[in-house]
Amino acid sequence: MCQPVARSLLVLPITEFLVGNLVVTQNTSLPWPSSYLTKTVLKVSFVLHDPSNFFKNASFLYSWDFGDGTQMVTRDGTVYYNYSIIGSFTVKVKVVAGWEQVTSDAGRGILQKTGDFSASLKLQETLRGIQVLGPTLIQTFQKMLVTLNFLGSPPLNVCWRLKPECLPLEEGECLPVAVDSTAYNLTHIFRDPGDYCFSIQAENVISKTHQYHKVQVWPSSK
Repeated sequence: MCQPVARSLLVLPITEFLVGNLVVTQNTSLPWPSSYLTKTVLKVSFVLHDPSNFFKNASFLYSWDFGDGTQMVTRDGTVYYNYSIIGSFTVKVKVVAGWEQVTSDAGRGILQKTGDFSASLKLQETLRGIQVLGPTLIQTFQKMLVTLNFLGSPPLNVCWRLKPECLPLEEGECLPVAVDSTAYNLTHIFRDPGDYCFSIQAENVISKTHQYHKVQVWPSSK
């Protein structure tokens, strides 16, 4: 009878900590990495790396921290969350896996492995409109102040032009100004009486919007 000349044994190394990663998805996708929309549900899932199926009988506990003061504990590796404000956040999860194992004295014990995981998110908001605050009647040679409040997240490119009628801005019709806040003041002095319209356009990396503001200019009183 032939005797085996060699034996092989497959050893699967088990790491000290859990191995995996967080996957964040949203129905509305943006072309920038780690960028998502506010007020739109995010799906956050922990994906365990377990090619040997070592944890098939383990139970899991997930402690979530969304970086905005919200925390929760679940037994499901997938949660759904809605950020209501813009900004940069880090979502973190501590994962605990526990399973029962026979000990050397024929008893049973509970073994655990843990892991800490995180993902950086940038929450942005679409431009929903522009609120224009300013007079609608003014005299010539008076300095006019108009405040633009943007309903959306900066940074923004803002462009405006005076026209005799309220018409959209054409491509290249005005020079954009970079704005890093949600408000912007513009000033103008009218030299000729008449009817005018501020045609205003703003855009961020997600969307663009426009607004009009009519002004009637009277001759200045002597």
